[in-house]
Amino acid sequence: MAGLLWTIIPLTPANAQIRGRLCGTVLNEWGQALNGASIQVSGPKALFKAISDSSGFFCIDSIPTGRWKVDIQLPGYLVWSEPEIEISTGITPSISCVLYERVHQVKEIVVKGKTQKGQASNTMVLTGARRLQMEEASRYAGGFDDPARLAASFGGVSGGIGNNGMAVRGNKPGSFQWRVEGIEIPNPNHFADILSFGAGGLSALSASAIAGADFYTGAFPAEFGNTLAGIMDLKIRNGNAQQRKYAFRIGAILSLISPLLPPEAGGIRFQDFSGKWHFPTRIGKFSFWCLGARDRSGQSEEKDSLKWKYDYLRERADSRQGFIASGLHYKISLSKQSSVSSTLSWNTNDI
Repeated sequence: MAGLLWTIIPLTPANAQIRGRLCGTVLNEWGQALNGASIQVSGPKALFKAISDSSGFFCIDSIPTGRWKVDIQLPGYLVWSEPEIEISTGITPSISCVLYERVHQVKEIVVKGKTQKGQASNTMVLTGARRLQMEEASRYAGGFDDPARLAASFGGVSGGIGNNGMAVRGNKPGSFQWRVEGIEIPNPNHFADILSFGAGGLSALSASAIAGADFYTGAFPAEFGNTLAGIMDLKIRNGNAQQRKYAFRIGAILSLISPLLPPEAGGIRFQDFSGKWHFPTRIGKFSFWCLGARDRSGQSEEKDSLKWKYDYLRERADSRQGFIASGLHYKISLSKQSSVSSTLSWNTNDI
């Protein structure tokens, strides 16, 4: 008896591209959703467009992976532009755009989307500030996803090798101020204030949770105080409200920094966490964020006295330290031109 066996093999075109999606919301400066805003995602050989809905939400599918320029505009508002947003299949970027009203009264006006990469998001800043993206820190050689090591390459800023301390305009690293969502926080570094006050060995900030940072070197706006050097004002990104995404990353950072540590630094263990919960409601917007780290280092004494080449070999050491920074933020829009926001924060550190 003869039989036939049929095998079906699906074929994938050789020129098929891996694609992702981009989602976000468009709001005015008072936190109200903007309907009908035009979103344009442009690249060297492609162009994608979308319109925000009544809740200000938009989503563009089937975008090839890579870095794209995003322009958002609406008649009567200034153009919002981001020169580089990375599209990948693993995580859907979720951007929150704030458009500011154009107050000029003219008969005719030509609007051209133009932005300066690195311009601070704080509209009260005239000079002495620069916008940092965590993606830049990941591409910076030896940056360890640390915004402080990236900022150390700017003019007027001096950084070290064994730690991420920054001396801004000749001031000591201990005078540098860290802020998250406008709230001053303790030094957010692992093994902070050990080798140098105001610095640490590694950043405790997650590159996946930080949306960006404004780095100030001088001419601070009136809202800042209690510092003589520079300011790093971090913003935590909102999650994707439409779809759950997960990311997992593992690395061998400790093996890379071991040559920078003193010989007695043994038994090093460290961990950190970060998160933000955002709840838009009818009575306003609530958000809760938290950052924290826990470090431990130490060594056991050498029991053989013949091997006591250095004094630290005869000693037992156990050092533990950490910090927690958290904040509860509330914002409500009273009208198109007024809003009220308040933040309750709780910070602690243990050395």
